[in-house]
Amino acid sequence: MKTRAFSLVEVTAALGIASFCIIAVFGLLPTGLNSNKAAIEQTAATNLLTAIDADLRAAPNTAPGGTAQASPQFGIEIPAAGGTTTPQGNPVKVFVAEDGRVVSDAAAARYLLSVWMTPPSTTREATLVRLLLSWPASAAADKAAGSVDTVIALNRN
Repeated sequence: MKTRAFSLVEVTAALGIASFCIIAVFGLLPTGLNSNKAAIEQTAATNLLTAIDADLRAAPNTAPGGTAQASPQFGIEIPAAGGTTTPQGNPVKVFVAEDGRVVSDAAAARYLLSVWMTPPSTTREATLVRLLLSWPASAAADKAAGSVDTVIALNRN
């Protein structure tokens, strides 16, 4: 009677193919983890920008010719109609901790919020605000690990 079995060559080939596949999967693991980390950071930054947007919209309106009003939580000043435009090279900078608190220095901050504003020339126009949130806060603009950029229009009428 003849018995059926795998030869040593067949077993070695099967183990070689399986180990090649496992090595390929383990090689992709760091890439997947880095993508997951980047997605989590991007989501957290986007949620923080949403909170900043809501904070700017919650700031009291300014009377025509009045003084700038600051947002309640982040203290970002919104100029009145006819106010001064923030220069593109010199934005207002706010250091924000990971939990959303405004902090005074980059060492305690996770994010750097840069704010550019273009106030309306008349009370019928909207205030244009560009928000750039980058992390880590201590990094130079071109060395940031990530950033989220948005433009909003505040109707202050």
